[in-house]
Amino acid sequence: MRRIAIIVLLLCSGAFGAATTWNNGNGTNIWNDAANWTGAAIPGAADDVTFDNTSDANCTMDAAPTNPIIQSLTIASAYDGVLDFSGETLDIDGGNCSITGDADTIDDTGSGGGIECEGNFTISGAPLPAGFTVTLNGNFKAISANVAANLANLIIDSGGNYNVTGAATYWGSVDITANIYETGSRVHTIAGSIVLDFISYDNGGGKWIMNGNGTFSQIRSSVALVELEIS
Repeated sequence: MRRIAIIVLLLCSGAFGAATTWNNGNGTNIWNDAANWTGAAIPGAADDVTFDNTSDANCTMDAAPTNPIIQSLTIASAYDGVLDFSGETLDIDGGNCSITGDADTIDDTGSGGGIECEGNFTISGAPLPAGFTVTLNGNFKAISANVAANLANLIIDSGGNYNVTGAATYWGSVDITANIYETGSRVHTIAGSIVLDFISYDNGGGKWIMNGNGTFSQIRSSVALVELEIS
């Protein structure tokens, strides 16, 4: 009976993810190298991934396997390296994404990379590059992108409920499908195109600013913006 209990415990422990931190232990600077993580395994769909001062080495997502899946991502302000997506899309399956850093924290060599996130999404001090795409899906999520140099595109395609936090929000372009989109009085500054498909919209007096080349499209005429500025 004791042996059976031990086997069951081992099987169950293997079914759940773990916290794993980038340490570049093998010195290859590659995401898909098990020896570069504290858990001695390449992060998987149930793992909470952290970049902090454990190692300031750069990390590159290489092409095998493509488009990795993890549980959550935290990039702490103490991390001084660069996470290069190299055109890959990181799937954050169920958890949150929090990126704190500076202008060099996130890179996307070759462009076309991105993040798909089912949880809350926050960037602070770390702008995402042009050509990068953040796709949010799920329900009842908070979004914070109060980084003026952020040029990533935002796609919300789940029809969920979203609440924008922070003083303001900045994106390259936006394509938003949402049941409820709440912004309070925050200003949206968009460098490219805007496509809006809200069922319910609460902006508390906030305005939208288009300050680049793009088009504006509002799918539901019943939802009105308080102010749109084109500059």
